[in-house]
Amino acid sequence: ALIDRYLDRGGGVFITADFTLNEDGFLREDSLFNQYLWENWGLRMLDAVVIDRVASDQTFTDLFPFEVFAENTITQNIIPGDPEFQTLFSVARGIEVDTTPPVTNGSAIRSSPESFAETNLVALGQSGDFQWTPTEDIQGPITTVAWARDAATDGEIILVGDSDFLTGGFIGRP
Repeated sequence: ALIDRYLDRGGGVFITADFTLNEDGFLREDSLFNQYLWENWGLRMLDAVVIDRVASDQTFTDLFPFEVFAENTITQNIIPGDPEFQTLFSVARGIEVDTTPPVTNGSAIRSSPESFAETNLVALGQSGDFQWTPTEDIQGPITTVAWARDAATDGEIILVGDSDFLTGGFIGRP
């Protein structure tokens, strides 16, 4: 309720939500806050990690942005393929974006069309194993950064499926 009132007064919220095996981890798919984001902003975190063999670094869970939507200020300084203006997500969660939301929203960064969102988080977390399972996993491209804006209130949300990129831990790595 506090965040809702803040957003109704034109506030902005930047949210990062990492992969977790914890049953009550932040923004699990069935959490109340994730349901609030879906119902009011048309965005929700998935309990799934993005696997991308095309736009990856040292592992298939280290992702470079494949598709960057330039019509927003979030991604204006990211240039895919340019090491000076690139970002790297490590074990990023997927985000679902409602195509008929109650507010204006969209994807800012997505993985390649050949990617998928792995839903077997136990196998991934315990052994690093993943495998495309058509009946369980989600076919790419998968959103890893999304945004929403309420034109009536000027409230804004940016939702990112990884927080590791904020540390700059990969800067300067060969």
